[in-house]
Formats: sequence, C-alpha cells, structure tokens
Amino acid sequence: MAGKNTTTTSTYGIKEDVLPKKEYHQAQRLGEGTFGAVCTVYDDEGQMYAMKVFECDEDDETLAKETLREVSLLRLLRARAKEFGILRIIDVYANAQEEICMVMPRLSCNLTEGIERKLVKNKLKIAHSLLTAVLFLHQNGVVHRDIKGDNIMFANDKLESV
Repeated sequence: MAGKNTTTTSTYGIKEDVLPKKEYHQAQRLGEGTFGAVCTVYDDEGQMYAMKVFECDEDDETLAKETLREVSLLRLLRARAKEFGILRIIDVYANAQEEICMVMPRLSCNLTEGIERKLVKNKLKIAHSLLTAVLFLHQNGVVHRDIKGDNIMFANDKLESV
C-alpha cells in the first residue's frame, strides 16, 4: 500500500519525505465509513495495524480539510491520548492514488460488536472510560462529532481496554 519515501508534497499538503515510515501490505477490508474504508494491513515485520483510507477527490476540498483536521488533532493529542483512551496515529501518508492513509493500532472489536456478542460486562467502567475520553477532548477544544458504538474500540475481546 505504501511506497518508498520521496521528497514530494501531496495535493493535500502531506510531505511524503517524512511519511510513510514503513511499507504496508493490505490484508482484509474491515468496513466502510463516511469518508472512506478501514482495512487490516501488515508491515514487513508482520506487525498488524488498521489503516483508515480517506478517498479524497481533488475537487472536494472539504473532505481533504476534514481529513487533515482529524489527523492534526490526533497528532496534537498524541502525548496524552493513551492515558485517556484516544486512538493513537502510527503513520500518515498520501498514496499514489492521492488517498490519505492513516495507520493506527489494530484493535479487537468495537462496542456494537461487543454488545451483539454479549461481551459487555462492566458497563459502568466502559461508560466512565468513554466520558473521561470525551471530557479530555472537550478540555482540549475538540468536539467528537461521530460518537457511536462502531467508533468505540477495545484492545481485546474482554472489552477491558478502551
């Protein structure tokens, strides 16, 4: 999925001389979202990640700006993100098709799947973790506009780590 580093700048202002950090190979498409797709990818060492691919159209500056805004916010919050259960970005780059690719840890399941599979046991802990994460975002001037079960991810099937 990723190419070798170059010194060009994509249409969306992502400098490709610093990104991507690794070569990624697509394994499985996980789902489709409002702005693109999410798939499982592997690096050359066999480490598994999730990649969110934003299918940007050069004529659609709004989508490109929203995507870059999300990437910028996640980067700004990166220092304390794990402490508050905010997803951390591992890599970001624009590929040859001018899609913006954001690489993140591959997490086990989301809240919707956990409820459907009857894995949710500690509802208060999950609610507390979610509210703590939202409070952290709000304290940093960020409003999450798409809070839903599909976007609340867990590190394992025990739904212990948000």
